[in-house]
Amino acid sequence: MKKRLKIPNEIETIINKIKTSVNIVSISESSGVSTIITDTVQVFNNLSIVMLLKAGMVVTINNKNYVVSNIVDTPAVKSFDVNGTGISVTSWNVAANFKTGTRVEINEVLNLQNNNEFREMKFPFVWLLLPINPDFDHRVLDFQTDLDIVFAQSSNKTDRAQTRIDNNFDLVLNPLLELFLLWVQSSDLSYMFDFQHQVIDYSSQNFPFYGTDDKSKNVLTTTTDAIEVNFKLDFKKQYE
Repeated sequence: MKKRLKIPNEIETIINKIKTSVNIVSISESSGVSTIITDTVQVFNNLSIVMLLKAGMVVTINNKNYVVSNIVDTPAVKSFDVNGTGISVTSWNVAANFKTGTRVEINEVLNLQNNNEFREMKFPFVWLLLPINPDFDHRVLDFQTDLDIVFAQSSNKTDRAQTRIDNNFDLVLNPLLELFLLWVQSSDLSYMFDFQHQVIDYSSQNFPFYGTDDKSKNVLTTTTDAIEVNFKLDFKKQYE
């Protein structure tokens, strides 16, 4: 029986892989900074491809997000620093919050800056845009499709483009996109689905000041920056 793919569920599975928990060995505090001693600072390791935690990336500890700094990766010590004290949990993970919906929905949510829905949104997030229009080919593939996915991070209202590029795109969004691509092509996901090609075709565009219907409006008060990515995916026939 042919397996029925549910693309939002498959993308959420990848995001959950990105958020795999890593053990915290111990925590020390000094001058308002916590040093997290951890089992590893690797966030991806598959088929000899390794990606390490990077300064500026965001991690989640006890449902709270922290910006990473001062990473140490030696045989004797593996650690990173975050601002804040009183952290007492036993694991951390790369921060990524998955959502799916239409472009109208994402613009509505991002414009609710003073609303509880906006304040409760955890950045950075990954938003799969709907609709998804598969092109079925029952001879060879389950289907071929284009997926549009937004990788977004909150910003300060008064930050100008270069500051957003330096802080949000270079430090947060580009590493998150890189990590997503590694997991999509990982052999660890072969149990879930097989891609027709090992290299996934995609194109991306950076949008500082993201969240208005007309993206040409570079309004400084826009509090979100994003990368929009279009993936061209071919799914092989699969059987349960």
